[in-house]
Amino acid sequence: ALCTQRIREEELDGVDLSSWRIALNGAEAVQHKTLDAFIDRFGRWGFRPEAITPVYGLSEAALAVSFSDFLLPYKILEHPDHGAQISVGKALPGFAIEIRDETSSVLPNGDVGQIWVKGPSIMEGYLNQPQRTAEVLQDGWLKTGDLGFVDANELFIVGRATDLIILNGRNHAPAAIEAAVDRLDGIRRGCVAAVGERTEDASTEALLLFVEEDKLADKETLESLVPRCEALLLQVLQLQATVIPLPAGTLPRTSSGKIRRREALAL
Repeated sequence: ALCTQRIREEELDGVDLSSWRIALNGAEAVQHKTLDAFIDRFGRWGFRPEAITPVYGLSEAALAVSFSDFLLPYKILEHPDHGAQISVGKALPGFAIEIRDETSSVLPNGDVGQIWVKGPSIMEGYLNQPQRTAEVLQDGWLKTGDLGFVDANELFIVGRATDLIILNGRNHAPAAIEAAVDRLDGIRRGCVAAVGERTEDASTEALLLFVEEDKLADKETLESLVPRCEALLLQVLQLQATVIPLPAGTLPRTSSGKIRRREALAL
């Protein structure tokens, strides 16, 4: 997203991207609007849509779990409850993937649940943290903390179980909320965090949306950012949110670049 926004036309003079075969895309939610924008922008310089390769992995699996097909364009599937989702491919050789419910029972294809993985590079445990290790490891299977579903042996990620926002009794994945506003003028691409904050009576959650301001945006665009975000969320997702604009670089991140939503709320 930053490439499509920041790289100037004159910087691409003489560039030929036709030899770029594999562009792995992982570490954070893969948004098809962002991928489409990248392909549209850099296709003029020879970039091939087939090069985009959504993948899935995590540190506890050191590292890769599934890769999408190197030779085909990325696959989009419309889920009845979660909208357009991008495949992160099939399990790598030696790996197995299961989708389970809260009781650890395996769910059928298409049902959303917790992603469990098993394979040759799964960690032995967290260093000096036996209790935390026992919470995520079970008979060689790793409870990833991610939510997703499987269709035709391909994995689709819909969000994090620990980041789920409960609004009026319904579960909402933060990634879907963030994606709805991410490309608004005035927002720094990929720098949005949706979190739920308990109401005073603890009966439900209120939706807070932290958005980093684009340093290149003009004053008028930034001044209208909050009402535009609120209106778009109401129009697209029928959700009301408190939008909180922040200076660029404010949102806390992990070492691999993922936004720490809960830490953002605490700060």
